[in-house]
Parts: sequence; structure tokens; C-alpha cells
Amino acid sequence: MTLKTTRTYIEGLANGLTEQGKVTIQEGEGWHTDVTTKTITYDPISLQNLPASVAKGLLIHEVGHVKHTKNLINTPIGKANKAMHDVYNTLEDIRIDQELVKQYGNF
Repeated sequence: MTLKTTRTYIEGLANGLTEQGKVTIQEGEGWHTDVTTKTITYDPISLQNLPASVAKGLLIHEVGHVKHTKNLINTPIGKANKAMHDVYNTLEDIRIDQELVKQYGNF
């Protein structure tokens, strides 16, 4: 039996893993997180088309941002141009994945 990855499933998993209160899940383009509002945006097309294990990996990565990424809106990095933000986010993604492996093993 295959576990279907649905919005209800990812909402429950995200809230269980964050340990920080309510996380909002919303549909949108791509997968990303607003750490200020604790909102995880997911791509509904990839949710339907990707294997459940890949969708869970994407979700766990975004949960990692809720748990470990600092709000940088009022910092020099947060106020910098998009290119600077993209560089920071790339480095932050690597750090987040390392933290998640420490917490949850090789997901």
C-alpha cells in the first residue's frame, strides 16, 4: 500500500515536526517558506506527481527553515538585493540540510 501525500498529510507532518506551534500550509509556485509568518508554500502539481518520499523530503527541508532559519528582514542581508538573498539562501539550504540530518537521520 502506498501512502498518498496530500495537503492534510503534509499539514499534519509539518506541524508535528516544527514543535513551534501552528504552521500554515498554502498552495503556490514551488516550495518555499516564509519564516516570519511560519508559512510553507508547496507546489500542488509536484505534490501529485512526485514520489511520496521526495515530497516528504521537500517538506522536511521547508520545516527545517521554520525551525532553524532566522528572520533576516531587518538585517543587511534581508535588505540586500535579490542576488545577495539568493546566495544567502543557497548557503542556508546547505546548513538546514545538515541540521536536519543531525535531527532526523538520512531522510
